[in-house]
Amino acid sequence: MVDADLAFEIDAREIPAEWSTGYLPLGKTRPYEEPVEADGARWVYRLDPGLVAWAHWLTADLRLNDPPALREARSRYIDFPAAQASPVVLRGDEVSGTTFWHGTLLNRRAADCSPIGPAAAAVSL
Repeated sequence: MVDADLAFEIDAREIPAEWSTGYLPLGKTRPYEEPVEADGARWVYRLDPGLVAWAHWLTADLRLNDPPALREARSRYIDFPAAQASPVVLRGDEVSGTTFWHGTLLNRRAADCSPIGPAAAAVSL
């Protein structure tokens, strides 16, 4: 789990040309600076892998509630087939924050925060 709120933000109009984002992990001096988990990593929380596997096994086939209002809300995401799918239990990194972000570049930044790579990032509503 990654807490996307614990970061420094530099105005995108003022970042160095070679940077892909103005967001820097807390305590870092450039985006995606290694090591990812230095100084206690107050923004990355690793869950017990055995507990995660057990919880996924227990809930993977669970049928989740899908009321009409939720189906209608999903229907507006015309160009996003995954967003239109019925709710399911997923297993992957979670990038969370209290700041709503929108757009291709900010979505890429959130996925790139995933410690095990963007292909494993999960987004929830």
